[in-house]
Amino acid sequence: MPRTYTKKTDRGETYSTEDVARAVAKVRDEGMSQVKAAEMYNVPRSTLQRWLKTDTPKYLGSGRPTTLPPSDEDYLVECIRYASDLGWPLDWEQICDIVTEYISLMGMETRFKNGKPGRDWVFEFRKRHDGRISERKPEYVTISRAKGLTKEVVDSFFDHVESKLTELGVKNEKTRLFNCDETGLGTDPKTKRVLFRKGVKDAQQLQPTEGKAMYTVLYCCNAAGDFLPPYVVYKAVNLHESWMAGGPEGAVYNTSPSGWMEEKPFETWLLGVFIPYVDKLPKPVVLFYDGHGSHITYNSVKAAKDADIAIICLPPHTSGALQPLDVGVFKSVKAHWREILKHFYRESRLTEIKKEHFPTLLDKLHTYILQHSGNAVNGFSKAGLCPLDRTRIPESKISMSETVTSPSSSANHQSSPLDSSFTSSPDQDLQMTPRSAMRNAVSRALNPKVSSSTLKALNNAKRKRKRVQRIDGECLTEDDALRRLKEAEIEREKKKEEKLSKSSSKGKMMKKAQGIQGKTGDEPYIAPPATLEDLPSAISIVNSNQNKKKVPKMSKAPQSGIKSAQLKQETIETPGKPSTSTSSAPSTVFQERSDLKAGDFILAKFEGKNKDYKYVCTVFAQQEDQNFIVQGLRSIDGSKTQFTVKEADVSLVSKQDVCGILAEPTMLQEGRTLKYVFANEIDVYEK
Repeated sequence: MPRTYTKKTDRGETYSTEDVARAVAKVRDEGMSQVKAAEMYNVPRSTLQRWLKTDTPKYLGSGRPTTLPPSDEDYLVECIRYASDLGWPLDWEQICDIVTEYISLMGMETRFKNGKPGRDWVFEFRKRHDGRISERKPEYVTISRAKGLTKEVVDSFFDHVESKLTELGVKNEKTRLFNCDETGLGTDPKTKRVLFRKGVKDAQQLQPTEGKAMYTVLYCCNAAGDFLPPYVVYKAVNLHESWMAGGPEGAVYNTSPSGWMEEKPFETWLLGVFIPYVDKLPKPVVLFYDGHGSHITYNSVKAAKDADIAIICLPPHTSGALQPLDVGVFKSVKAHWREILKHFYRESRLTEIKKEHFPTLLDKLHTYILQHSGNAVNGFSKAGLCPLDRTRIPESKISMSETVTSPSSSANHQSSPLDSSFTSSPDQDLQMTPRSAMRNAVSRALNPKVSSSTLKALNNAKRKRKRVQRIDGECLTEDDALRRLKEAEIEREKKKEEKLSKSSSKGKMMKKAQGIQGKTGDEPYIAPPATLEDLPSAISIVNSNQNKKKVPKMSKAPQSGIKSAQLKQETIETPGKPSTSTSSAPSTVFQERSDLKAGDFILAKFEGKNKDYKYVCTVFAQQEDQNFIVQGLRSIDGSKTQFTVKEADVSLVSKQDVCGILAEPTMLQEGRTLKYVFANEIDVYEK
């Protein structure tokens, strides 16, 4: 049917349902004729005849009845309004799905094609309820903003603001309450719908660029509508004079590598623009801004405190409701900026907007802002900051947080706002009523069954990410990635087995040192001590070449300091090579002795992949092949005189890798740690 239907008669509906009911009663109960009853109550005779045929008439008025009964349409309207209040508005396609589901549940026969209404039905439905619902273009709000703007956050913020402003004595002082925020001015005019030749398929419009360029501008104003000069941040390293020519009076320009507001540019604005501007005002003054990282630095906070400026940061993700510039200024500024772009493109024959053009266009925008300074006053009022009134924050914005923070109905699917109102399902209703059918239809439309592809995508996002090794610029398929991950896993398992094998070999060496596999019997091995009390038993080390035990002398460190010992150089003979000195630094002094015994302290060399390392070790035992089993020590805090035992560090050292024998150190007990203190610095080179 046509969207605009013209009635064939001017007769209006001058009767009500009660009038029709009275006329029906006169005919049925009192035997009055239909003609007389229709005239008495001003009801059309055809309407009266239709009501007399059934006890439950469908509708009132002339024309074809609506597909849904009026009561069900009213209930559907309430569902639409409730969903929009919670930030889940329904589009016309979702409404068609709801009606289709309702028709299916009720088993109705309709004139709709395939039982589903089209856009024309939605258009007429909206006209019938024009006073209760309307079609609007939504303003999108991110989940983080919706979650951040809760009633608890708003109340806590206003409690803090009220306490702070009262303490400073600036409550509702319009000239002393400021707000600053930056916005991005792009080069895309975002043209509205325009006219084309009828039937054209490719509706195209010329544009100089893709419109991805963005210029950052910081604005600041007070609650009285007074604006500071704009502060522009270009994406550049150097600043040219042509980028500032023709701009607003007093405008300030700066650069940053990203083109966005960063810490240094913001500090420059605060010190060079804002503080000089408020010097002429009574103190203190209050500056509201969001808590972005670039706004909160030590230098900026200290400078504000020294200038008697109180900084109040807005709660995270609440600037859309609590920041005056966002609430009352930037929306109209962006709309006027798009008009400026559109006129510039037409007048300049699609010239690309460069930094040299921007100051002149910004001057036009700033003139518009000054002419509409009342928007700033309204922004402070709508944000509830001046006059201070927390009730100015719309309940609809706060209620959205209840929607996104409600518990999900399943692990992989978040519940919709209408779950609490539409919880029953057709399987739970023994007798389907029109209202329960509509409730289930709305619930199914807003809570669709999670498809396998959606479930796969959600589960994939929960998986732990694994980096795939590849060369620079190499492209891979999923199979390639899985194969390389498998190869990397096999390589890790191989290295793990090799490490376990080395640990097993090291364990065998320790057993040999204990005498389990050696020639000295089954005498137990005592590890290097952790305390002085454990020292006598711990120093008892078995020498594999002799059955004699060597117990180093133990003495506690004197209170006044460590006694120095005079050490001398020792030369170690290497088979097949001339005798050479192994001292690599004058600070390391070796003890003169021709043999190595269990319990001696040595400086041993270990070969690395690219370099050699030197560690202090104590000798456990000597093997028959002139190799020594040693326990490694590590330096304490980078010191080259104090060392402690390095746990699980037992190695096999050949005589050629022994740089020299060290004098016996002094032992110090600090807590549970035993320190070995040498009189001279040891030339160690540790990892």
